[in-house]
Order: sequence, then C-alpha cells, then structure tokens
Amino acid sequence: MALPQVSLSSGKVSWTPPTTDNTGAALVPADTPTGYVVGLRSLTAVGSAAGTYPIQSPPTAATAVSEALAAINATLKPDDYAASVQAQSANGPSDWASEFQFTGVLPVPNAPTNVSVS
Repeated sequence: MALPQVSLSSGKVSWTPPTTDNTGAALVPADTPTGYVVGLRSLTAVGSAAGTYPIQSPPTAATAVSEALAAINATLKPDDYAASVQAQSANGPSDWASEFQFTGVLPVPNAPTNVSVS
C-alpha cells in the first residue's frame, strides 16, 4: 500500500493532547504538557527504527495541536518518513506517540506550455 503524500513545504503534523497520565489518572498541574516535540525519521535510512527520531522540532507551545513540517529545523528532502509526537512536562517527557508514515514531497514546476517547432 502506498504511503500518503504530504508536502514538506506546506504539510503539518497534528495531534490530540493527552488528558491522562501514564497510570491512567486524569492530568494534574505537575504533569500537564508544557509543550510538544515532533520527531521524524527517514524510513529509508540505514538503522532507522521506530521510537528513535533523529530529526526533532524545537518544543512547541503548551497549547499547540500541530506543527508545520517547514518549522522543523532541518532541511527535509523528498523521502518516506515516520512522524511521532512527544509531550513535555515538568515531570519529564511522555513516550513517543504511535507513528504516522508518509511520503514527503516538494513542489516542482508545471510542464512548459505552448511548445512549438519552427
């Protein structure tokens, strides 16, 4: 099955914030997310493994529910990627979320028009 294509220049990673902690209890102020980190890994890189994200965004705002791929401080090239998100808190980071896999694409120009031969 082909991976969905996502523009590296206009795509974004989105998530639903957690409402419980790792014990299943409702979040309290100490473990409320203070921000999120988006992690990416190339699916074609040698040694690429789920749970290891060598490309990471700077932490987002605590209220963020998405991050533009273009905002990640890396030059992303067309490739197959896996994306995940990790919540940050005063008590430490969460585990990485389940991955979303996609093919990152960049825009290319349209074909020339009005071609003729004289």
